[in-house]
Amino acid sequence: MRAPVSSALNEKKASRSKSKAKQQRQQRTATSADEQQQQQQQQQKKKKKKKKLGWLNFQFLKKQLQKEKREEKREKEQE
Repeated sequence: MRAPVSSALNEKKASRSKSKAKQQRQQRTATSADEQQQQQQQQQKKKKKKKKLGWLNFQFLKKQLQKEKREEKREKEQE
């Protein structure tokens, strides 16, 4: 009688470990998907920031150029 009881217990343990392993796999895939989404969002933020900084730099250079042109005009008028 011992053999059937022990085999039943072993089967129960095996099914528990299988379900536990399955649950862990699901959690890993869920977290990796979340991590991928977060990485994509961070990359998009970086791109936006870089684009914005480029635009601000362009505007600054444009203003600098305008200032230089004004100064040149003033110098020519003074002469």
